[in-house]
Amino acid sequence: MNESKDPYGFIMNPDKPPRKPALDLSGAGMLQRALIFGGGIIVLIILLVMGMSFLNKSSNAQSDKLLEVVQAQHEIVRISTSAQEKITDKDLFYRAINTQVSVDSSKQELIAILSKRKVKVDDKKLSKNENPQNDAVLVEGEQSGKFNEAYEELLNKQLSDYQILLQNAYDGSSQSEKEVIQKSFNQLKLLSAKDQ
Repeated sequence: MNESKDPYGFIMNPDKPPRKPALDLSGAGMLQRALIFGGGIIVLIILLVMGMSFLNKSSNAQSDKLLEVVQAQHEIVRISTSAQEKITDKDLFYRAINTQVSVDSSKQELIAILSKRKVKVDDKKLSKNENPQNDAVLVEGEQSGKFNEAYEELLNKQLSDYQILLQNAYDGSSQSEKEVIQKSFNQLKLLSAKDQ
């Protein structure tokens, strides 16, 4: 019997060694297994904490954007309320009243959203955006006999800035928050259309 076995076959066709599992615990003692399992749990907890931290930061950033909108609304309402006594043009007077009522209504809705986000909105936070330069513009307008023009120009600028803040807040909001912001945006369009 003549077997034709290639004496160099082991070089050309080597047997593949059996694959070892990625984590071979067959020879490990109970303590080693417990340490490996505990280490895995710790890594998992660290990853969860990092993920929650990331989600919290984005939620806080969105709350800050909403708070900026509320602060801008507060300033618009403040200026519109104080200007009503000095406005001499009937149409501008009604625009100031409409602005005050509409923006204040939107402000209350956004304060409710912030409350759901566990953000307390107090007078100190609201007054953070009060700008004494706005008051100076109105005083100067009153002294020069052009109060109506000064107020209207200031109001248009404030409403324009408010529109930008609404857009920024809209982009990162939940669906229910977007509905409230969209309502505010629609009211803003009506207020701006009355100016045209």
